[in-house]
Amino acid sequence: ADDLFRGYSLGIGLPIAFWDHRSRIKSAGLQERIAHEQAEQLRADLNAGYRSALERARQAREAWLAYDGPLTEQAGVIERSATEAYKAGDIGYVELGRDNVEAALPHLRAALSIQRAVYGASSSEVARTQAALADAVSEAGQRDEALRLALAAWEVQRHTLPVGHRERTAGLSVAINVLLDDEAHLEVVPLLRLLAEELGDSDLQSRVEAEFNIGVALRLAGKLDEARPQFRWVLEHAEDPVVRLHAAAGLGHAAMALGDYAEARAVLQDAGRVAAEAPAEEIGEVRADIDWDLAQVMVAQGAPPSQWRPLARSALEAYRALDTRPDVVGAIAAFLASR
Repeated sequence: ADDLFRGYSLGIGLPIAFWDHRSRIKSAGLQERIAHEQAEQLRADLNAGYRSALERARQAREAWLAYDGPLTEQAGVIERSATEAYKAGDIGYVELGRDNVEAALPHLRAALSIQRAVYGASSSEVARTQAALADAVSEAGQRDEALRLALAAWEVQRHTLPVGHRERTAGLSVAINVLLDDEAHLEVVPLLRLLAEELGDSDLQSRVEAEFNIGVALRLAGKLDEARPQFRWVLEHAEDPVVRLHAAAGLGHAAMALGDYAEARAVLQDAGRVAAEAPAEEIGEVRADIDWDLAQVMVAQGAPPSQWRPLARSALEAYRALDTRPDVVGAIAAFLASR
């Protein structure tokens, strides 16, 4: 769980580079936390309820025997696989879904059938497995089914688990990641808003990540006026200087694209103070984005070359060193050569 954005040209008469953080806006910290918590929860379930789980599986097989013989054979395979994984100390379907999606899918589907037979369709146990299956299905490229399963899991979790429970938003988070992977920027905004509402002030910094991604999604969808207040809110509430720096870059770029050079310059210049608080190894590209945008704002305001050229050169050197933005390297080089 580790990524972020794509580039555009917004056309204010200058070769503007859209603030770029890869081609997706998946929240790395949020997804990593969710995956870790799911794994820890599954380990606890296996340790605490191993024998009873096997007994429920046997009961499910007996129930199936009356109407579908082949399913009982499949349940036996699942039981034996679960036993072997337990004895080996494996954490279960979370890692299985990540490392071997195709192999995981039939086991997850059959496990879901077992749980539905034992617990009923509207149980949190079923919803947990449904969310894991949605994640695996998404990794396998089956977007529509993944979204359906994830939203179904979320519907159960929000009605059966108390506010603040660590699994309450699991299905919702999987649905969000499905849409982020698909770059469905407008579709993901309502779900991100639901997540931010669920997190509330009790988990403010996770909410900050959700609010930040709302701003990014809105900007990538061209809704710059709506993105600006999101980034302002993140700047006000984020504790992590890296997050604040990204929010400043987003707000400054949106203001520049809308022609509000005064706000853009103020925000981007202040971002230098924020950058001093952040680990240098984590901000190389966003710092280059800020320098480049600030140089362009200064040119648009008629500032002398002595003010903006050092910024443009700094951005050019940073982009060259990073070797991730050849298009922007060319644009800045041409920009400097023409002036």
